[in-house]
Amino acid sequence: MRAGKASVHRKFGPVENGYRYSYVIQPFVPLFANLTPRWFFPNAKWCSPDPLISFRLTTPTVYGCLSQAPRLPRDGQEIAMSDGFNLAVQAGKISFDRSFFGAPGELVRLSPLVRRIVASNAGPMTFTGTCTYVVGTGEVAIIDPGPDRPDHITALLTALHDETITAIYVTHTHKDHSPGARAIKAATGARILGCAPYDFTSRAAGNPIDAAHDSDYAPDTILRDGGAIEGKNFSLICVETPGHAMNHQAFALPQENALFSGDHVMAWSTSVVVPPDGAMRHYMASLTKLLTRADKIYWPGHGGPVKEPQSFVRALIRHRRGREKSILSRLNAGDTTVPLIVANVYKGLNPALTGAAALSVLAHLEDLVERGLVRMEGSAALGAIYRPA
Repeated sequence: MRAGKASVHRKFGPVENGYRYSYVIQPFVPLFANLTPRWFFPNAKWCSPDPLISFRLTTPTVYGCLSQAPRLPRDGQEIAMSDGFNLAVQAGKISFDRSFFGAPGELVRLSPLVRRIVASNAGPMTFTGTCTYVVGTGEVAIIDPGPDRPDHITALLTALHDETITAIYVTHTHKDHSPGARAIKAATGARILGCAPYDFTSRAAGNPIDAAHDSDYAPDTILRDGGAIEGKNFSLICVETPGHAMNHQAFALPQENALFSGDHVMAWSTSVVVPPDGAMRHYMASLTKLLTRADKIYWPGHGGPVKEPQSFVRALIRHRRGREKSILSRLNAGDTTVPLIVANVYKGLNPALTGAAALSVLAHLEDLVERGLVRMEGSAALGAIYRPA
């Protein structure tokens, strides 16, 4: 696959459609070793492994052909990309919001207590890039410092040159969220707080997903559910939300009824849940847990805010339960393997998404086995045999 970014040569409709500038796409670097690098377009009719392709977006009046270009997204620009696992988009059952403003390296004000700067790591897994949040004014906390990219760290420290960074919070240890903490701590002396380090000796160890975690993450304080840290004119409260990753946490900002939701809930896409580090049972429990809260807005790790979190979380739960029902139906019909279930549950699925669908089905099957609804022959893996209990 050719290197570099790509932009869409465009034929635009009215300016009010919001598509004033080129789309920007980046190559998909696979998180899992068994997935092939491809270009993914959730709102396109099809995908291609070739970065020089023609396609038609389903958005009215927007057409395009990809070509090499070094440009980054402009302020307010829509990004036509996905994590490649966003199978709910295909089903059309969840209303996603892919609007976003703020260029990489630009610190933008979101609310009286919250500012955001996005890293320049836009891509299929990260949408417009990792969102690093600044909470407070004068004496501030950082949430999800992002990847260890000098341009991102420099932009953040420059934007806050006349303020004091007192704490660095980390939602989970995927490499697009936590590595920047070390450089910021070295420059400011701020403490690193939040999730526990990833356990490389756990049952997940040895899995290709190990490579997605930051092995050098070393928090000064590991927070637990309900743990509160006071800042200047604000407080942050830990809300443990395992599922996307077993060490995933969110952080509540009670002064604004807001929740920094990390990768657990995002407005632009469903969250990736891949065993063994990701667990559907924990993910669903964490979604249900959020329904007991009264947060008015979520600030996620990628993309713009979730503005109606209660209804959005309920939609995510309905989607996952619907998928579970479909998988059980196929098992009762005689399908015994992940490939057979994928072929019958995801009819018409683009072949480029088959691997992603298989991983999603595996996560559901692992949960169903744990709940005693399905029995498994062999180890919990893509090649196992599954039957109704």
